Amino acid sequence: VDADLRKPTVAKTFNINTTVGLTSLLTDRDANIMDTVNYVADANIYVLAAGPIPPNPSELLGSNRMAELIGELEEMFDLVIFDTPPILAVTDAQVVATRVDGVIVVVRSGIANKNEVRKTKDLLDVVNANVIGAVYNGEDANKLGYGYGYGYGYGYGQSETSK
Repeated sequence: VDADLRKPTVAKTFNINTTVGLTSLLTDRDANIMDTVNYVADANIYVLAAGPIPPNPSELLGSNRMAELIGELEEMFDLVIFDTPPILAVTDAQVVATRVDGVIVVVRSGIANKNEVRKTKDLLDVVNANVIGAVYNGEDANKLGYGYGYGYGYGYGQSETSK
């Protein structure tokens, strides 16, 4: 679900051409979820685009209708993931964080610094969000060296003669 109602990107990411989305479901109680979501066969997922950009994103995300919609989506799908704007930019992510089961913070390499990550955690703590983890994203694989990004390759722990 693209819950970034200010600068939505999910529709573009999944090459979805639509004029409806989350805002449509939040502002029109007669709108049907299955008529609004898009099945992306390549990824085997259903995607709900943001829809038209509203003048009041935080209010829509904090509305009773949003709470109802989250419940409806949870009944229909095994897993529902909400993509929100960066928490330090606007309050939208905090609003959504209070309504979901868990939050995963995405930390972008070269963009976020340690103080911003701490501030993000502090803001999530203020709303009692259940932070279940973080994803470090966007690191250049060439900088990591050979291996899995754990700081070592297959030769870890081997003596020079046994390599």
